[in-house]
Amino acid sequence: MRAEHAAGNLSGVREAWNRCLDAISEIAPDGEPHPGTAALYHELPRRHSGLGQLAGRADRRGGISSR
Repeated sequence: MRAEHAAGNLSGVREAWNRCLDAISEIAPDGEPHPGTAALYHELPRRHSGLGQLAGRADRRGGISSR
């Protein structure tokens, strides 16, 4: 999830989360992801949203683009 987030791929973050949930269900059908993993999944979209806003402001001012 971190690698996908670093690449700016929010859908990749979701795909990685779903693969994690699938792996857990294969091992322990009633299992839950580690609390730290779940917290990371919920935090990354918020970071992505904030970074997008900051990058957009920088682009309009002629700053360095994150693309």
